[in-house]
Amino acid sequence: MGDLGTRISTLCLAALLALGQLPLPAATPAEPNLPAEPPSATTPAPEPEPPPSRPEPGTGALQDVYPSDWFFPYVAIGALHGFIQGNDGVFAPNRAATRAEFVTMLARMHQALGGHLGAPLDHPPFVDVSPDHFSAPYLAWAFEIEAVHPNAEGQFRPGASISREEVAAMVAHYLEFYGLDDLFETAYEDHGLYADWEEIAPWALYGAHFLWNANLMHGTQAEDDSVYFHPRAEIYRREVFAIIGRVFQAIPIAEVEV
Repeated sequence: MGDLGTRISTLCLAALLALGQLPLPAATPAEPNLPAEPPSATTPAPEPEPPPSRPEPGTGALQDVYPSDWFFPYVAIGALHGFIQGNDGVFAPNRAATRAEFVTMLARMHQALGGHLGAPLDHPPFVDVSPDHFSAPYLAWAFEIEAVHPNAEGQFRPGASISREEVAAMVAHYLEFYGLDDLFETAYEDHGLYADWEEIAPWALYGAHFLWNANLMHGTQAEDDSVYFHPRAEIYRREVFAIIGRVFQAIPIAEVEV
């Protein structure tokens, strides 16, 4: 499972990668085009703009992620540990994440922390996910820990975009299920409620505010300093890279129960 020394080395490596002092190792093969029943999407929350001056794309592991990108350190750490993967060096950070992709990244992060997915189910838990789908074993794990559920038709809709409230609910459930939420007490800040908290589904309300207070996920600040979550907006892959990367860096490897 690794030890404290490995974790410290990883954090140091993240800093060096962010400063451009180390090359990124080659990425492993990717997943294709992810958690419950998103309603119609609203206007996506804006993301920080990258610097106007960008370096030329690399020719190695990262074809479309640059050291100047705010999410670069998370991609670097995720690629190093195998839970963020590109397709021949293409990570598509500006594309909306799918439901299957998010479950896959969360499960691979769990494995990178030393956790196991358990024995595979005898049959897919969703009628629209075949046993040979890239996300099938990861969905089986997520279903077993009750992080995902089928809709009324027994579907998961793996290729549909995942919403921000779904991501928040699933990450919070994962941390609570494995008893990891207490690890965020020292970094916890009470930000109050999002200005649009009444628009957040009841099943995602706790997760949305827990991730905000734990500084794992952020909303959009308006001119009057109100912060909006945009619960039903789709979430981009770059945002998912950052959320999963923050969770991974905050959890000591030895804390995850297999």
